[in-house]
Amino acid sequence: MPLSLSGFLAKRMIRVKDNNRISKPIVRIATAGVAVGMILMILALSIVKGFQQEVRNKVIGFGGHFQVVSNGDNAANESVPLVYDQKIISSLEKIPGVKKVSVFGQKPAIAETKKGIAGVVAKGITAQYDTTYLHQILTQGRLPNMQLPDDTLPKAEIILSEFLANRLALQVGEKMALYIVNGEDDIQQQTFTLSGIYKTDLEDYDEKFVFCHLAFLQQYSGWGVQGQIVIDTVSVPGIPIVQAVAFGNKNEFNLRWLNGESAKDPFLLTQGKDTTLTLITSATNMLSDTTQAHVVWENNRPKWTYSNLRGSEKNYIGGYEIQVDDYEKLTLLIDPIWEALPYDLFLIPLTDRNPEIFSWLEMLDINVIIIIVLMVVLSIVNMTSALLILILERQRFIGILKTLGAANRMLLKVFLYQAIWIIGIGLLVGNALGFGIAYVQMKTGWVTLDPANYYVSKVPIQLDFELIGIINLITIGICALVMILPSLYVSTIQPATAIKKD
Repeated sequence: MPLSLSGFLAKRMIRVKDNNRISKPIVRIATAGVAVGMILMILALSIVKGFQQEVRNKVIGFGGHFQVVSNGDNAANESVPLVYDQKIISSLEKIPGVKKVSVFGQKPAIAETKKGIAGVVAKGITAQYDTTYLHQILTQGRLPNMQLPDDTLPKAEIILSEFLANRLALQVGEKMALYIVNGEDDIQQQTFTLSGIYKTDLEDYDEKFVFCHLAFLQQYSGWGVQGQIVIDTVSVPGIPIVQAVAFGNKNEFNLRWLNGESAKDPFLLTQGKDTTLTLITSATNMLSDTTQAHVVWENNRPKWTYSNLRGSEKNYIGGYEIQVDDYEKLTLLIDPIWEALPYDLFLIPLTDRNPEIFSWLEMLDINVIIIIVLMVVLSIVNMTSALLILILERQRFIGILKTLGAANRMLLKVFLYQAIWIIGIGLLVGNALGFGIAYVQMKTGWVTLDPANYYVSKVPIQLDFELIGIINLITIGICALVMILPSLYVSTIQPATAIKKD
């Protein structure tokens, strides 16, 4: 495709090699200014996007995009128990954009070893919980065993942060005691084996969160009631004594046998008769628990087995956590989720759980906008200076062209093409260096940070190619438009005066 006259002249002027011209270093400075501006814009945008994604993923990894809790839950460290309902999970998972729904529970606790003690928040999860993030932050060991045997508790395993492990002087494979605090007079103790150690660099999380199976919180938090049938063959030789006992609900419950008789008092078991004892434990505003003991006589001696060993606490959870497909559509999902929930449940978005963190992340966007505006202004100033010098140097050339009949419009295009060429070279170099620096940081993490202040140990990078492309177009568009003003100086040059100049 043949060039227009203005394009041809601009090309010839660009290709002229004359090191004596004063515009030569000025043009190089202007090109370098555009390149540096683009480098800073790419890095600023990529770093801020990286910070936002990294910190946001850490918060999401500890609590999902949404938490559904009881209306009495104040989003603190202790869950208010609610009855598990599979229908709620099914309703939520049908909402477009909802990725996964899982259950959880939280309780304040005290972690103790022979060498240290720490106040913590025990978070209980199950095999259905999305542990992708927990796997990512593990630095030693593995996650706790999440397989739940029928009617029994799983193996007592737990994971701590590096901070807590150091404070407790605890290594993977060693044991620690966890005291679950239900009240001043109700503290339940369980011994756990440390199966893994994690690190997030978020102090608020590393200093307090431990993870174990939800079954332990259900068992020791008094969320339900649990009945047990005790068969004593020692107190009266040869005559088994049956005694009903129960736990939970601050020891306020009612015990009865399946036939409706009170189970308050012990009784003697009929010798030689195989039987199944069924104990029903109930409490006000709580689900009842049914426990069974199967007694078989062999050689005039009773043998028994138990079923339904766990109480009604297994039907209680702390709440539901919801993972969504796209964080950017978080606000669009609030109304559909609310509509799928019963009136007695409350929805907490992650932005409400940690408002100070997300306010800080939003402020970073303002910093990026300021940097982009300053860099564009810097490019405009550099280019304006360079273009004016180019025009002043070419006054005699402009005068000759005007004498030959060249129109101001055509001459204006000549210098605009030169300006766009300089801007384009600057953007090309700036993009190459900007992406190169960002890529090296992504792969090596050679620029580090203090995690106590920035929540991350190295500068995070997320390249948004679409947004960077838009910034390139905006930069070249604004600069080209602004270059029209200094180019108008061409129309003020008088041919007779310009030709006389050396």
